[in-house]
Amino acid sequence: MLSDLIEEVGKFLFRFVVETVFFYTGEVTLYVASWGGRKPRWDFYAGEPPAKFIVLSEITTWIGFMIWVLTIGFVAKALGGG
Repeated sequence: MLSDLIEEVGKFLFRFVVETVFFYTGEVTLYVASWGGRKPRWDFYAGEPPAKFIVLSEITTWIGFMIWVLTIGFVAKALGGG
């Protein structure tokens, strides 16, 4: 029982940290790609209506995820891993 609780808290914390990193990476990527025209939203779109909040946060998180996948892929290839 207690081990299940600890496991769930660990999963939550891991997901929270990883999604936060992906979100901020996505925000910075969009800022750079727009040459500074789109300012990063550091508040996770908390001031937006719920539907817009979910959509915009997910899009930004997926952009950040793809940037990390590409970065890790390029590094692995450069180090001779593929």
